[in-house]
Amino acid sequence: MKAGFSFAGWNAAANGGGAGYPAGATFAMGVAGITLYAQWSSGIVGGCSLDVDGNGQIDALTDGLVLMRAMFGLTGTAVTNGAIGGGTPTRSTWAVIQPYLNTNCGGNFAQ
Repeated sequence: MKAGFSFAGWNAAANGGGAGYPAGATFAMGVAGITLYAQWSSGIVGGCSLDVDGNGQIDALTDGLVLMRAMFGLTGTAVTNGAIGGGTPTRSTWAVIQPYLNTNCGGNFAQ
């Protein structure tokens, strides 16, 4: 345990930008090994940040647009096309953003 935090699940990337696995989830192990990193929540819902693309900035025209598209039920490139912008985003595809929102932000977004 990490003092002052609660366990939020596992992620394939240390920064939470990879495939996420909620606490108690199972997945099929392939032939290659995988490293999973514990993800911790500090009291915000699952450690959710409005920096949806993970570039270190919260921008209405990028992060807000991605989030609104997801909330309207769009998936895949319909969420990200023309919305991922500056900086160095660590989450630039729906395949990475969707598990981030579901694991860290309490979402239930479809793939």
